[in-house]
Amino acid sequence: MEFPIKIREAQQSDIDLICLIQESNSNFLENMNREVIEERIRNHADTFLLACLDDQVVAYILGTEFANSSLSRWIKEMANGETISGRIFVIDGLSVHPEYQGQGFGTLLLAALKQVALQQNCPGIYLF
Repeated sequence: MEFPIKIREAQQSDIDLICLIQESNSNFLENMNREVIEERIRNHADTFLLACLDDQVVAYILGTEFANSSLSRWIKEMANGETISGRIFVIDGLSVHPEYQGQGFGTLLLAALKQVALQQNCPGIYLF
C-alpha cells in the first residue's frame, strides 16, 4: 500500500513552491527571500524537509544547527547566559499552505525533523 503523503528533502527545483507556500500565509512574519532559500537548500538540505501530497508540495520545515540559525543571536539573549550547544537544531521556518492547515502536515514535518536530529546525534530542537 502506498501512502499519498511523502516527506522529502527540499531541492533547488522546489524554490518557487516554497515561496508560494510562505507567501500564502499572511501571518508569516518574515519571509525568506529566494537567495536565502537557495542557500538553505544548498547547505541544509537534510534538514529542509517538504511534505508532499500526491506529489504536490503543501508544507515545509527548515531546521538549522543553532550556530547557523538566523535566530541564534536572539536565542542567546533569551537564554540569559545559559550555554546552548551548537548541535541543537533551531526551526527557522515551518509553514503549511492554508488549504492544508489543520490536517497534520506540520506535525508530520516535526516528527521527520526529530528523526533527522536523532540520526545526527543532535540532542534537541528549539521551536519558537
